[in-house]
Amino acid sequence: MPQNTSESGSLTIREVAGYLNATEWTICRLVAARNVSAFQVGETWRFLATDIGGRIAGQSKKVGEPIDLRLTTPSITLTS
Repeated sequence: MPQNTSESGSLTIREVAGYLNATEWTICRLVAARNVSAFQVGETWRFLATDIGGRIAGQSKKVGEPIDLRLTTPSITLTS
């Protein structure tokens, strides 16, 4: 986890992106798809450090466990 988490244990989008080595846009997409738990404070999004750590632990593969390498395409619904 990033060393500079606040007293409450919450992280900003930038901190989560840095920790996961992803772009801020990717984190925003994960939030929009409800793949990552987040809450809004004013106009900024915050993430609990324990939620991010738990998500990583839940997705980690053990040695010898098969890895699914199939690419998935997100479904997009267009409304007019």
